[in-house]
Amino acid sequence: MIYKTLLVLATIAVTINADSFLGLGYPLGVPAQNASGLIRSMSGTGTGLRDNFAGFSANPANMAMPNYSSISAVFSMNYFAFRSETTDYSNSTSPSLLSFIMPLGQLGNAGISIDKRTEGSVSFRSARSLSDGNGSGGDSVYTGLVRDGGLTSWQGGWGYLFDNGLSIGLSYQHLYHEMTTDQIYGYISDSRGAHSNVVQGSSVGFPAKGISAGVLFPVSNLTVGFTGEYILPSEGTVTTRDILLDTIVRTKSDISVHLPPSVSFGLSYSFNHQWLAAADLATTLWERYISDFEKGAEYRTTYCASAGIRYTPVSGQISQRYSETIDYRAGVRFSQMPVEGASERALTLGIGLPVQEKSGLVDIVFEMGRHTNDQFKDYYESFYSIHLGINSLNRWFERTTQSTY
Repeated sequence: MIYKTLLVLATIAVTINADSFLGLGYPLGVPAQNASGLIRSMSGTGTGLRDNFAGFSANPANMAMPNYSSISAVFSMNYFAFRSETTDYSNSTSPSLLSFIMPLGQLGNAGISIDKRTEGSVSFRSARSLSDGNGSGGDSVYTGLVRDGGLTSWQGGWGYLFDNGLSIGLSYQHLYHEMTTDQIYGYISDSRGAHSNVVQGSSVGFPAKGISAGVLFPVSNLTVGFTGEYILPSEGTVTTRDILLDTIVRTKSDISVHLPPSVSFGLSYSFNHQWLAAADLATTLWERYISDFEKGAEYRTTYCASAGIRYTPVSGQISQRYSETIDYRAGVRFSQMPVEGASERALTLGIGLPVQEKSGLVDIVFEMGRHTNDQFKDYYESFYSIHLGINSLNRWFERTTQSTY
């Protein structure tokens, strides 16, 4: 009921700055695409993809790149449109991924990464004038909500490539969730010069530790990938504060949280040197999510299906035309959200611009999509994003020979 009330208030708000109002009902905020530019351009499809520029956020097994190191970073610019009887707009910019993979010689590869898992920023204010019965106003009431935070992940892992082409990867994760929410209610009387303001706020924070594992196995032109993630139970705190006039009441309590496990299965198929197609199916068991500060909330197991293609006019060959070495990519994605009836649809288009004789790659990705919820037939959220990815690839342990004349 509170979720529906906040959403209705948001849709008639005077000032808005948000990523998603439907995300008010999701645990921890709106899920984010924590992947490299290559994978984002294929709508998040990367579980079965083996590529030096793919990073290891989609599959830890992709860390196994013998003798190579890579650095990947992604910066996102987002534009949002909230549509009901009227249309409101918002935008945001933020870095969303930074990863580094380095070779360990015969021991395989090691990698570290930082990425944003969820985003929960919301800010709105709505006001309504009150009539005094004679048709004139002067008094008004207002309400607002300010929420900021999300879930961030730090990962450190190891990958190894066997002689038969099988690669495996393991990563240790340290996650931290912090979300601050303030609900504001106020009354202004111009005739009496009176003003009152009530703020009900809460701050939730907890760390969590987890592990993820993945495999990649080639079978001729087909590559099969599988990943799994498990987060250990954790403890945190929730602080509430009630502000009325000059009175502030604070309480602090401990909470227990257990984030849900997830698994993903993916395939990629290389038709030739030019064309590659991939598809993923992932699930997150939100039914197993446990949280002391969200008692009574019911969430469902979610599924995400995505598919993408990549086309390179000239791959693995020498070309005099730069345009023939560019990667052209596209992808589609359908994701269920943890709340019953909520979903996301997205379409992506992207290019990969090689630099420094293909030792670097600049990704430019255009993404458009929509958030909907069957409970709100006349309301939906559209989003438009530009993701800029920067990647560098370097060879280590390369033997050089010197000739004398």
